Amino acid sequence: MSTKLRDTVKVIDAILAINPNAKVVTRGSSIDTIEIDWYEDTAPIPMEDIKAKYLELQNEFLSGA
Repeated sequence: MSTKLRDTVKVIDAILAINPNAKVVTRGSSIDTIEIDWYEDTAPIPMEDIKAKYLELQNEFLSGA
């Protein structure tokens, strides 16, 4: 993954695309090693869903969507 893409699409973007009201704190930047703390009764989103949305957002960015 290019540095430019990594700096543009973040894991938090994927989380908020799935649940715009999510109250979370993320630690780390790699989708494979990120730690996520869920707050205020926010239902955790399965990591496979986050990864799928993350890839979708990356593809949108790359295609200029």
